[in-house]
Amino acid sequence: MKEYLNEKKIKERVEILGEAITKAYKNQNELTILCVLKGSFIFLADLVREIELDLSIEFIDVSSYVGMSRSELVLNKDINFNVKNKNILIVEDIIDSGNTINFLFKYINDKKPKSLKIATLFFKPEAYNFNMKIDWIGFNISNEFIVGYGLDLNEIHRNKKSIYILEDE
Repeated sequence: MKEYLNEKKIKERVEILGEAITKAYKNQNELTILCVLKGSFIFLADLVREIELDLSIEFIDVSSYVGMSRSELVLNKDINFNVKNKNILIVEDIIDSGNTINFLFKYINDKKPKSLKIATLFFKPEAYNFNMKIDWIGFNISNEFIVGYGLDLNEIHRNKKSIYILEDE
């Protein structure tokens, strides 16, 4: 593994994202953050501490990877709250092809939220296959498989404080 982004750079960027999200929602009465499990949980924990608003946090779990290969999308944990007329911010760890976020956006949007936006820590523009706007992006990254800071390979490496590129062995 080779370090790609260190803990300090991640922290600085999460602070900037939190400020931008605070500014965007400052005149709203409520914000519900929908965290995409499992990979986003560390990003979520750091991000919400940088958002200076009253908010609620909910979780959804969609899986699309087996090892380093894509598989079919599976909804492992559905939401259990009413989305209608709420400001929803989907928090994702990484967006590459866009299949997962496109699925989630349509799924949540069909439930008639007041607004629906997306924040991701990592975005792979070279791999992205959709025109849907990503509202907040932490880092644009190359199309490599990364782990750490919540991102895993077969459930391993989530606890690493920095981001690493997995090199061929």
